[in-house]
Formats: sequence, structure tokens, C-alpha cells
Amino acid sequence: MEAEETKHGIKESAQGPSGKVLQRPTQLKGEFDASPRGVVKGSTGLELSGKDSSSAMQAISSDLDKWDITGFVGADLLSETEKQLCGEIRILPAHYLNMLQIISVEILKGNVTNRSDAHGLFKVELNKVDRVYDMVVKKGIVQA
Repeated sequence: MEAEETKHGIKESAQGPSGKVLQRPTQLKGEFDASPRGVVKGSTGLELSGKDSSSAMQAISSDLDKWDITGFVGADLLSETEKQLCGEIRILPAHYLNMLQIISVEILKGNVTNRSDAHGLFKVELNKVDRVYDMVVKKGIVQA
């Protein structure tokens, strides 16, 4: 009888006021997980520690900055400078060529005489339009 009361008391202590069973963590925060990755529980796995963290972050960010466009349609039509521009502003070669054509035609029509005139032609970031406009100027289609 006493064993049953003890068992019943333990069961009640594990229940909250609403009668729901409370779950207790089996591992403390910061303990190692037994998973193959050995990730510390409670961490995101993204934290870098030690003096190599800044160099690791620089390596990651420099890899993210590089955007190879050589396999995309229209890349074979671009000069190395234009390929570099597309990579820097992260625009597909076909989109770049389309922007180049539209800006050039609008310049020849007299509708675009400076960078800001070209802004309304596209629904992209203004700095991308500016950079493509600058390339049109560099190619000699318009004089700045």
C-alpha cells in the first residue's frame, strides 16, 4: 500500500496544476549531443570560436560575393568587363543585355539623358540601373 502511495505521489509531482505531465529535459543546455555531428545542444551550430573566426567569416563572405554567370544564357555574348559587372550586381546576362538594349534605345530616342531618367524603365534596384547605364556610357553609346 505504501509503495502505491509513493508511486502515486511521484506521478502527481510530475503533473502540472492543470494535470498535464511536465517534461523534464534529459540533457542540460551545453551538453554534447550523441549525433554524428557532435553539435552542442542549445546552439545553432553557426557559432565560431577562437581566433580563426574572423578569417573564417571573411572566407565565407568572399565566397558569397563571387557569382559565376558563365553557364547562363547570353554570357557568351558579354565581354569580361560585362561578365564581371553582372557578377557584382548579381544580374543574369540576359537581363543585363535587355537593360542595355532598352537604355540604348531610349537614349537614341532622347528619352534618357542621365542616370535618373533610366530609373523608371526597370523594376530593379536603382544602383543596378546606374551601373548598367554607366556601362552604356563606357561603351560610347551616349556621352555623359
